[in-house]
Amino acid sequence: MGEVIYNKENSGHSDSWEVGSEFQDFVSEKLLKDGIVIQNFSSTKYQFARGENLQGIEIKIDNRFNGYSGKPATDRLSIEIAEKKSEDSSQFWPSGIFRNDNSWLYIVGNQKEFFMFSIKFLRSYFERYKPQVYDWRTIRRYFLPYKEAVKFCLKQFKY
Repeated sequence: MGEVIYNKENSGHSDSWEVGSEFQDFVSEKLLKDGIVIQNFSSTKYQFARGENLQGIEIKIDNRFNGYSGKPATDRLSIEIAEKKSEDSSQFWPSGIFRNDNSWLYIVGNQKEFFMFSIKFLRSYFERYKPQVYDWRTIRRYFLPYKEAVKFCLKQFKY
């Protein structure tokens, strides 16, 4: 798959790559306090070939579920399942929980609150409950209700 274009038209942020990287750094710092050390890959080459980090933890930011971004809270977490190179492309590629790399944990949330899930659980939830899939620009995802997230996460982090 080619490199995804991170620009305002695709993501809603003029600096989405930086926003995502900053959240990864935030999560890495918070997990260190629990004794979990994350060695993130910074290059696109290693992220596509190996995964987001050596530990197999996929990290995604979602500022809307709890209204952290100043918008109304959605009370649901966005779980990424595919992405495409640009909005004009018709081809989606497996990503997020369906990416074929070393990932076994999935972290999603923001600096106020984030959740850690087993990727196996999120895949089985998708297969069992068949939630509606939504495409938004370059991302394909389903939504996990907040109450379900609290119930099924491996760990919830609040700040």
